[in-house]
Amino acid sequence: MAILVLSLVVPTVTGLNASATLQADVYSLIPDFFAYIVTFIFLGILWISHQNMFSHIEKVDLRTQWVNLILLLSVGLAPFSIALLGRYPLQLVAVFVYGLNALAISILFDILWFYPRVRHLTHEEPNPEIIAKRSKIVLVGPIAYTLAIIFSFLAPEISLGLYAFVTVFYIIFGGRYFD
Repeated sequence: MAILVLSLVVPTVTGLNASATLQADVYSLIPDFFAYIVTFIFLGILWISHQNMFSHIEKVDLRTQWVNLILLLSVGLAPFSIALLGRYPLQLVAVFVYGLNALAISILFDILWFYPRVRHLTHEEPNPEIIAKRSKIVLVGPIAYTLAIIFSFLAPEISLGLYAFVTVFYIIFGGRYFD
């Protein structure tokens, strides 16, 4: 996550009006700073969730490894899709690409949540009420991202609101039932 900062390029300014040019160049980087912060938070949530999820898995089979690998591939695209959205926040393509990337990540996370339980690869499970709450929480992402993708064609502002909602939701509720 630390190498994300490399996407922030320090402007090179020369000439007589260097101070004003530098100020304008730094100001033009605001979308890049925003994308950096959002990406860092997004990846931080994913990392925490991934760590918590795997703390419950006792054995890992080949399918789990492949799903995890494809999840990491999708996570690797997150800096691009978030930077694209940060630079072009109301453009259909940017809103759509971000939504597809987030949907892929959330579906793969859900597979990693459900599959090991079905295959009995986890430690002894806590009570069924906790499992039911966890199962509901992990479904919020795919549902909200699917709606956001649909709204990207109609009202990108609603998509952005849904993307923000999912992030805040997982910050508040995501780790609550995964410790």
